[in-house]
Amino acid sequence: MEHRIRITSIDPASPETASVRLVAKLPPTWRLKQIKCTPDPAIAELTLDIPSDFEVGDVGQTVDAILTTPGLEGWARFY
Repeated sequence: MEHRIRITSIDPASPETASVRLVAKLPPTWRLKQIKCTPDPAIAELTLDIPSDFEVGDVGQTVDAILTTPGLEGWARFY
């Protein structure tokens, strides 16, 4: 299942760095298909291929939990 995640930060932060950190912490069965980053405002959009046994809500909860880890503080999902 293809799923898009967008993250943003109000701080002047690099969306490229945040994307790499987020991808490194994703579950191993999730596959990155594409990353698009814009510096101002700092937004990263990731397109992921996620196994069909994951619910959409589980995807959001997983990403939200990752965004609380060191190196990703200040980043949040952007709708």
